[in-house]
Amino acid sequence: MILPEEITFKEKRESLKKLEENAKKIFDKILENFQNTKTEITKKENELKYIQEEKIILFEKIKNSFYKLEKKLSESDFTSKENVLKKV
Repeated sequence: MILPEEITFKEKRESLKKLEENAKKIFDKILENFQNTKTEITKKENELKYIQEEKIILFEKIKNSFYKLEKKLSESDFTSKENVLKKV
């Protein structure tokens, strides 16, 4: 025969086991969300790094274009409009 104290203990143990299982599920979900967030942050950092590198490349191209234009203009004959347009 099962005493009431034993039933209560058994119920409490089962309830505690369910709470532990739920806590583990919650923890696993938090960990998964953290890992997904970390992955997204890494992707965004890589995208930002790529954009910054592209900006530097474009800036260098623009700078070189201005340098070439300045050089052509310094060598240009400004006596006629046609000569200026040919050089540019």
